[in-house]
Amino acid sequence: MATTSPKSLEPSAKTVLKYSSFRSQLDPAFWFELSHKKLNEWKLDTELQKAYGIYASALHPTVSGDGTIELSNSTFEPSL
Repeated sequence: MATTSPKSLEPSAKTVLKYSSFRSQLDPAFWFELSHKKLNEWKLDTELQKAYGIYASALHPTVSGDGTIELSNSTFEPSL
């Protein structure tokens, strides 16, 4: 049975995939929290630890600009 897709989902000859570089922004509180966790909680544990961050791209597709990855002292706590 053949299915058809809506016109809006079909690839266009004008569609261009663009890649953008990004930059990272580390809040000084991130380093303090990382040190605290390593010294007081994780100690010599070598297991991987989860870290949560925020990625934000340029506000408007026609504006050139790098995306930003942001890490802060809440990096080790999952956000709701």
